[in-house]
Amino acid sequence: MAWHQRFEHERPIACARESRYSPAMAKEFICSICEQSERACTCNKYCMLCQSLYEVRLCEDGAYYCRPCREACDLQAQVGGKSASW
Repeated sequence: MAWHQRFEHERPIACARESRYSPAMAKEFICSICEQSERACTCNKYCMLCQSLYEVRLCEDGAYYCRPCREACDLQAQVGGKSASW
């Protein structure tokens, strides 16, 4: 019996570009002051850079930033339903 016939039931090894695992889950950003998620955070929310109170969101570094500062600094707010809904 040939080698390739003995192991027909086994699947070939996936190539490096193909992952057999699901994509990584988005991690929830945590406030650096109270160590809570954006939804549970009770801190005063203002932009770390310009002190604006408008459209302030928690970013990956644990600080809050307004939309203009997030765009200027290329920061991303939490996405995927885990963010606050105000």
